[in-house]
Amino acid sequence: MDSYPQHKSPMKITSVNRRRGAASSKASLGFIIASFVIALSIFAITSATRSTSSNLDEFTTDKKLAVADTKPEEMEPVIQQVFETDAVVKVQVPKVPDMEVDTTQMSETDAGMEIDVENLVESTEAFVPDELISIEEESDVLGVTPLTAVPHYIRKIACVDKDQTSVIRAFQLRGFIVHEVSHATSLDKIAVVEKCYNRGGFALLWTHQNINPFAWAKLRPYIRYNHVPEAYYMNSKVHLLEKLRASSNDKGEFIGFVPKSFILPNDRVALGEHLKPGKDSGLDEPWVVKLPNCEGGKGISMFGQNSTAIKILFKLVNMDISTDQMMLNVRHRLIYDQNLKELQVEEKKNQTTDLQQKQARNKFAALQKQTEQAKSSVIVQQYVCDELDYEGRKFDIRIYYLIASARPPIVLYHHGFLRVNPNKYNAHDFNSTKDHLTNLGAFEQDARNIVSFDDWKIPLKKFVEDNPNDFTQDIRDDPLEHIEKQFMNAIASVVASQHDIAFRGYGVEDDVTKMENGFALMGGDFIIDRHLNAWLTEVQEGPGLLHESPWKENFNDELLPSVIEIVEEVTEKQTAGEPVSTIENQGDFRLVYNDEFQYRYSFPRSNKKVLC
Repeated sequence: MDSYPQHKSPMKITSVNRRRGAASSKASLGFIIASFVIALSIFAITSATRSTSSNLDEFTTDKKLAVADTKPEEMEPVIQQVFETDAVVKVQVPKVPDMEVDTTQMSETDAGMEIDVENLVESTEAFVPDELISIEEESDVLGVTPLTAVPHYIRKIACVDKDQTSVIRAFQLRGFIVHEVSHATSLDKIAVVEKCYNRGGFALLWTHQNINPFAWAKLRPYIRYNHVPEAYYMNSKVHLLEKLRASSNDKGEFIGFVPKSFILPNDRVALGEHLKPGKDSGLDEPWVVKLPNCEGGKGISMFGQNSTAIKILFKLVNMDISTDQMMLNVRHRLIYDQNLKELQVEEKKNQTTDLQQKQARNKFAALQKQTEQAKSSVIVQQYVCDELDYEGRKFDIRIYYLIASARPPIVLYHHGFLRVNPNKYNAHDFNSTKDHLTNLGAFEQDARNIVSFDDWKIPLKKFVEDNPNDFTQDIRDDPLEHIEKQFMNAIASVVASQHDIAFRGYGVEDDVTKMENGFALMGGDFIIDRHLNAWLTEVQEGPGLLHESPWKENFNDELLPSVIEIVEEVTEKQTAGEPVSTIENQGDFRLVYNDEFQYRYSFPRSNKKVLC
């Protein structure tokens, strides 16, 4: 059933008040002196404006201040717009005789695998090529303190990576002018912001890769960027597992949507105990061994139960060797060797050209070098057996969730699609890791690799009807809704465990960025077993939005304009000082988390152990 617990997180809006005093006149001497005081007030306004303008040098030079006309007798606030700096100056004219100016700144195969455990790798040279930000709560109501307004003349201007064609089209569908800039590669993560500024002002920035921290510091308060400052914590497989564990222990909850996992080297002893021979030994289970920071099916190996590789793993974690030596051999023997063998098989099978083979080898070598330099940890995760297939092929499900606002946190779920392996699936054959992968970057693209939820509904419904004793009536009525509720529950739990650290850093003058808020479109990957249990395998920052098929293009054309519309709504509400806890134009998105709500879904999850 669904439940709705409440909790609160504090919120801060950065503001700076400067006050300038002015001498008071003495007792009134009649009409002449009163007129003199009014004239003096007007002079003070002009002086304060000039003084404030001189304090804005950190933003730009050659500033022009447009001052609104104000009648002295009305004594109303005057708001000027500094166009070059996108800053706003507010000048308050008080009643005489006291005058005060208040200015507010806006601104594996295991087959044939022969490993000599005693012949351990001694060094990488053998195989590697040449406490939270202080947050001050200013209000008990979400979003009531206005944020910096976007200058009207750039409100509908976005700066986007030129290779993000689907994103560019989405902005155009929403009526935006788009500045296209070169892709923010690892060598261009600072320059991309400068390129955007050189093209003119902009309100929204969208890049595939996260920009450099120095570039974050260049973003102005009103800009909204499609990454969160501490995105590493959202994207790291290790951190994801660690935070879910901590959250589970703190709340006394059972995190049932993640397969049994061990993180080496920290879980060395626990893994050794689990793999001990005997009843319920982990040796009798298949395992996935993967590097935590790799994507596209790289840095991952899969081994069957009682395989040579799993026995090697058991010996390595129990041997009397140093942690560094143990980790070095786990990465080398269980991942690199496995990946290299499969690369050689693919070269023979696909008859690739010499150039393609060289490129693949270079990528493989770069992966080894990067991993060893970082002394990467390794995740050992239980393989999900008894998986549901699609027409005899293995699949996983990519869903999306939108961090519509980081301050305050507002997160919404959006349905996705099936990613289907093109080869026939044999759950008992682990001779090829690639046959167990569903990541679209791991094999040749074609239309049959993606299946919509609408196309999946009919075979899913038939599967449930063919096995009526395995499911309750509500699941039989709508099996897809049952699965999507599990997705929503999992994403809400992930956000609840991480947002305190992953969303921090906004609106800070001396740290990270002056931006007052931001957003991010994230991806989540799930596997479904034959009991319709959903298993989270990873979350991803900046999920791929390329057009692998006409269907994917249409899907992006529905998803992305809705994302932009929601971000616009949040920005407009926060600028006006309105609450943002409720999104009015959320389209197909569904709320799963904010400061006052966390989506929960519970059901009698099957924990029956099934061997592959």
